[in-house]
This record gives sequence, C-alpha cells and structure tokens, in this order.
Amino acid sequence: MESKSITAHITNRAEIKSGAGEVNCSGSYALIEKVNQYRSEFGTDPTLWPIKAVNDSSDILINEIILKSTNQYAISYSQDELCHCRSVATETVIQTIKQDCHTVKEISRATKAGTGCGTCVPQLRILLSEILRSDLEKI
Repeated sequence: MESKSITAHITNRAEIKSGAGEVNCSGSYALIEKVNQYRSEFGTDPTLWPIKAVNDSSDILINEIILKSTNQYAISYSQDELCHCRSVATETVIQTIKQDCHTVKEISRATKAGTGCGTCVPQLRILLSEILRSDLEKI
C-alpha cells in the first residue's frame, strides 16, 4: 500500500512533509526544533501528535500537518477570492495568517482585505479562529 504524502507550508518560508513513515521539515530553526521535539516525544506519525495552542507560525504548521494527517483539516471559506472590493485571494489571507498576522487589523494592513466595504471582515475573523484554533469571541 502506497503512503500518502501530506504537506503544510508557508509560501517561500517553511514546509512540513509527512509520508512513508517520515516527517521532514524546512524553515526556521524554531520550526525544526519543534518538529524534532514532536518526533522525539510522540514518534514519526503525526496522527499521534497532540494539537497544541498556537503561539507562532511553527505551531500553525504543526497543527495543520496533524489535522491533515487525521483528515480533520478544513477551511470553511471555499471561494478563491475573500475580499471582492480589494481583489484579495483567500489563499493570500491564509498565508498572511500563517506568517504571524493574527488580528483582522494586521491582515488588513498586510493585504488590504477588509478595508473596502467591510463585508469580508466576519470571514476574516472566522479564518483567524480556524487557523489559530481559537474561540471566535477572542479574535
């Protein structure tokens, strides 16, 4: 039986790949250290790794690889473009959140999403909640 390869990434910055009984990563020293710690404590199967609170982009990627490995990763917004006023792609917003923009204000500064009519702001909050694994009321 062929093993499925799973990837979590931040564009041009970091990546975790899981497959064939291995977990490999590239990126920051903090990410590599955290992945090595998970491998040491919990083994090389991300389905056995615990989801932890998000403190930085490394935690986001680790949680993403765990959720993808257990078929639980889902982003509720499925349209390609999130902010229609400013033509901001959903993937651009997701990558911005992964790069440590953890408030609507920070996302708006980085992407201009939510700075036009504002109808996408609730969806920005939902994406933040999903990716950061945080209560929507805290966002």
